[in-house]
Amino acid sequence: MRRTQLFFPLALPLLLIFFLIPFFLAYLVFSVGEILGFSPLTTLMIYLLILIGSVINIPLFKMKNKRPLVEEKRTNFFGFSPTIGHSKYVEVNLNLGGAVIPTLMSFYLIKDFGKNALLATFLATLIVVFVSKSSARLIKGRGIKMPTIVPPMTSVLASLAVSSILNVGYINLAKMAFFAGVIGVLIGADLLNLRKVKKLGVRMVSIGGAGTFDGIFLTGIFAAIFSSLFVI
Repeated sequence: MRRTQLFFPLALPLLLIFFLIPFFLAYLVFSVGEILGFSPLTTLMIYLLILIGSVINIPLFKMKNKRPLVEEKRTNFFGFSPTIGHSKYVEVNLNLGGAVIPTLMSFYLIKDFGKNALLATFLATLIVVFVSKSSARLIKGRGIKMPTIVPPMTSVLASLAVSSILNVGYINLAKMAFFAGVIGVLIGADLLNLRKVKKLGVRMVSIGGAGTFDGIFLTGIFAAIFSSLFVI
């Protein structure tokens, strides 16, 4: 009796890609650090702090849910049937890795900017705020979701346009785009939609947390990379 041998032609390439992903991410992070002017050690420390901080939420306050889900459900858990109730309040938290650390980084990057560069950064940030507010989606039972590619492209194009109009040059374009992307998404997607969260029926919302963490963190990374392509 002949045995049937299964052959997966894509198994080896997929395994190789999976193995190379961590190295690619490390290269990406260190490249961004170099673009923004950080040393490799500082970049590594910031990256680790952001990763660790992404699971740390700082409680701020509670809001009364406009549509409280107070119905109870019973589930079987190892022979027990605990009662699960939905809170009448929405707990608002601040994510350490998705909001606090990127914000501190952003203001550190522009600390030596002149008046015109600061004005250009402010205007670019306003544009990102508007686009982020418009593109953010509030999903019932889940929270705020952000498209990944829109914010970084907006921050780069806005920074490029404003820098050209105000004639401030492109030497600080990466730092400007990083600031505009991070702060713009944080304000536009999270803060300006905070009141609407009360209608989503969620127990907890985290500013800079799941849903917008990738929007904020990845925006900063890709904004720095894309903007470096325009620096002459």
